[in-house]
Amino acid sequence: MVVSAEENWLEQRKKFNIRPGLVRIKALLAMLGSPQLAYPTIHVAGTNGKGSTVVFTRSILQAHQLKVGTFTSPAIRDFTEQIMINGQPISLNALQQQITKIRPLVEQLDKDPLTEGTTLFEITTAIAFQYFLDQAVDLAIIEVGMGGLEDSTNVLTPVVTAITTIGLDHVPILGKDLPAIARQKAGIIKASADLVTGNIGPTAMEVIDATAQKVGVMQYRWQTDYQVLPAVDGSFTFQNNNQTLAGLRSGLAGHYQLENAGLALEVAFIYAKKQKLTLDATKIRQALLEVEWPARMEMISKKPLVILDGAHNVPAMERLIENIKKDYTNQQITIIFSAIITKDIASMLGLLAQLPQVQIIITTFDDQRALNLADYQYLSADNVHLVADWQALVKALLLEPNRKEMTIITGSLYFISHVRKLFIPAEQ
Repeated sequence: MVVSAEENWLEQRKKFNIRPGLVRIKALLAMLGSPQLAYPTIHVAGTNGKGSTVVFTRSILQAHQLKVGTFTSPAIRDFTEQIMINGQPISLNALQQQITKIRPLVEQLDKDPLTEGTTLFEITTAIAFQYFLDQAVDLAIIEVGMGGLEDSTNVLTPVVTAITTIGLDHVPILGKDLPAIARQKAGIIKASADLVTGNIGPTAMEVIDATAQKVGVMQYRWQTDYQVLPAVDGSFTFQNNNQTLAGLRSGLAGHYQLENAGLALEVAFIYAKKQKLTLDATKIRQALLEVEWPARMEMISKKPLVILDGAHNVPAMERLIENIKKDYTNQQITIIFSAIITKDIASMLGLLAQLPQVQIIITTFDDQRALNLADYQYLSADNVHLVADWQALVKALLLEPNRKEMTIITGSLYFISHVRKLFIPAEQ
């Protein structure tokens, strides 16, 4: 909840919405003295898996006594969780101090037509960079907000860059096909940084490979330069040219998280090599187990069984369905879904409808971008229902602790954020 004049001012910057481009953020950071260049950084882009990769990498490096800043988005629990050091969010007091420092600079930029309208995300990015400098972090791991090439985080001279996955998302802004989107993601590739890529299809990889070769960077590819080998007991083996670690386990549920953990391991090993650090296998094992990240196959309730998963685009929905088919084949499932209108909602619902054992409830939520139920009346069927009041729906669900069906609440991360607060009132 916004409680101060500083936070009110920050909230008002939402009116500038999404404005790709680096002119404003570069001008703001220059006025701050370019804090983002004062410490080593790791830059992570990709359609899905960015946040999980960031927290896996952070946990590994933190376990080796490093002070690690992380910048991720969007927030699920609270605005401050976007800016963390060793997993601890920036305090409200520290946030207000940073806003006080940055506000007059932004207002000065607003007077120039070339730099007016600095966005909320650009300001938050600058706050993170300055906060990490003020707190003397050993390194910062920075998640791209959208795309990469024109994202406000693309002002770094990183030690390592990573691209997790490439899929169709934010099509009106990033491009209508995989090569176009891959070009945006590949925009973070820098001569200063080795590049690690995740589970990316050949069409997008062609674009990334071409960019990497043009820039002249060392590249490490998923299942080629490093391998992630799942075992039947849920553990996995990681190996690259220098080491093999067997029997690893992830603290995050979801089969796709093994890929994110493997990518993070490769990033951590490369970072350590370049910074002349030694990583300990025992610390790595424990660090992977200790990772927590909300709304990623998160069991928010055991009785009744409720899982939150922010499958906010088609590729993420495909991975959710893979998990359902592997782990819950014989389970009756109720799926509560909502999304924002910029997403390919029809395709996501089409994927869910292919599951034979599910009841689908489509709902909406308090966000001007949320779907309009009237647009989906045609989908109403025996196994598809439209419910306007998701809060009443979830509250009724919680009154049935012995309910045999499991519930998966999915779709927009903004929707999941609202839902999570109902389960955990302290996060309101």
